[in-house]
Amino acid sequence: MKIALKVGGSVFCPTESPDMEFVGKLSKVLLDLKKEHDIAVIVGGGRLARKMMEEARAIGIESDEELHQLGIEAARKNASVLVKALGGGAFPDVPRNEEEVRHALESGKIVAVGGFRLGQTTDAVTLQSAEAIGADLVIIGTDVKGVYDKDPKRHKDARFISYISASELLDLVDTESVEPGAKTIIDPVAVRIMIKTGMRTAVLDITNLDNLRKAVLGTEFEGTLVR
Repeated sequence: MKIALKVGGSVFCPTESPDMEFVGKLSKVLLDLKKEHDIAVIVGGGRLARKMMEEARAIGIESDEELHQLGIEAARKNASVLVKALGGGAFPDVPRNEEEVRHALESGKIVAVGGFRLGQTTDAVTLQSAEAIGADLVIIGTDVKGVYDKDPKRHKDARFISYISASELLDLVDTESVEPGAKTIIDPVAVRIMIKTGMRTAVLDITNLDNLRKAVLGTEFEGTLVR
């Protein structure tokens, strides 16, 4: 099975540097899953990206283009950390576009991916990569249980959604702007690719690696299944 897995930056890099304890545990799980699956892992920029943007704004850099570029570079740096953690199990380079992801996956190695282009998040990169490799399963790993009707970190009455159609999900996120450093449920660009391709997608808390295994194995997992 071909899998495109997004690891949210808020989990991978919750401070100004990656959480190496989590990275180590994730790497072990990925290497185990690699025995039976082809895996592309897309890593978010996390706090590193936001710090770089904050420092850029402090010296007068305000253009969205330049700030987005910093976010891309932060995600690529985090992806490079994952490559090192995976050792010989990883493709040695971080792809810059969908074609490079497809080529890298042919090596039989785990492919670690960061950002691609301006104006989109790594959610979009995940679905673009998934489409390029013909993924059988897409997993969006976040720091919350799955999809809610509103941000559960800001609203105590947020309602968890176990099942949702891609079109319903688009209605939920389409009003959100994708500004540099913004945190969204899922990038609307990514959801539109879900609708176009019909790829099976799960949204779950990536900090629970046993739950990640369940989603890959097709057994009951805690999270949201996008129909």
